[in-house]
Amino acid sequence: MDQYRVFGNPIKQSRSPLIHQCFAKETNQSLNYETQFSELDSFKETVTKFIAQGGKGANVTAPFKEQAMAMCDELTAHAKFSGAVNTLTFKNGKIYGDTTDGVGLVNDLLANNVQLESSRILLLGAGGASKGVVLPLLDQNPESLTIANRTVSKAQSIVEQYTNKPLSACSFDEANEQVFDIIINATSVWFDW
Repeated sequence: MDQYRVFGNPIKQSRSPLIHQCFAKETNQSLNYETQFSELDSFKETVTKFIAQGGKGANVTAPFKEQAMAMCDELTAHAKFSGAVNTLTFKNGKIYGDTTDGVGLVNDLLANNVQLESSRILLLGAGGASKGVVLPLLDQNPESLTIANRTVSKAQSIVEQYTNKPLSACSFDEANEQVFDIIINATSVWFDW
């Protein structure tokens, strides 16, 4: 049976095993997909051990998306641009990295009739998840995309990767003073609205 994991710290909150097991059942695939906790300073060793045990692939969640990218031998163009990966494939002694966060988010929003074009979008957080969704959101031609983060310089470093785009950075307090049509939480904090 093929072995897959989702690595994170924390990881108990992940619904990925349930989602992937249901998908495998629907598509008649035999696989085992589990969560796996990794200490902050041993992510690379944890993944390497999983590969040595025959692991086929993995997903990566906070806070390891940038570390996962650094482990990859090959990256998709989108992963290179975003600076983070959430999907690892292990094949022929190599690690392949991709990011599916942005495309998945945009597809879900559009499938639920959320109007992204000409919208004012607020993206909370400037970590790996944010990096992965910026380009797909910008591809939808919003009026503006603002990245708010506790450390504004981290959000600003994402903004600087894009030229001639309606993209800006601010603090959470500054975001409270603006009006947005859509708010996307890309932090590891759960908000109870």
